[in-house]
Amino acid sequence: MSALPAAVLCDMDGTLVNTEPLWIAAQRRLAAAHGVTWTDADAHGTVGKPMPVSARQLQDSQLQDKWIALSVEEIIARLNDDVVDAIGETVPWLPGARKLLTGLAVHHVPCALVTMAYSAVACRIATGPHSRAPLAPWWPVTTLRGANHIPTASGSVRAVTSCPR
Repeated sequence: MSALPAAVLCDMDGTLVNTEPLWIAAQRRLAAAHGVTWTDADAHGTVGKPMPVSARQLQDSQLQDKWIALSVEEIIARLNDDVVDAIGETVPWLPGARKLLTGLAVHHVPCALVTMAYSAVACRIATGPHSRAPLAPWWPVTTLRGANHIPTASGSVRAVTSCPR
């Protein structure tokens, strides 16, 4: 039998969960509240991009002669709140993710999320009521504010946030 890893870092979205439909729905609701039509092309143009970039794309909706009169920070806060609420008691787990996490927990292998998601969303995934069994050994959530990249010794990780339990 091969040795177990000392720890496992998991990318959150696309590896463990699929929150993209939740983000797209939140963008559509925010845009609609301001009289702006948010198309599939608009939504998919934000996938994988940092939140400030997505927020600026929502602000740039004046191309439709309408304006989302919120700051980038306000847009980010509203989208995050919407997605946290949407996650609620149900996480959109990808196939095999819970089995992987449960197996790691059984063997006491600590796990951490590596994600561009803001802390509220990552903490909801890591510590919500739905997460107690498979995510019990989770350590701090690592939040990346740049483009998708893997933490390296050169300091790619900019902030570490512990989630309240």
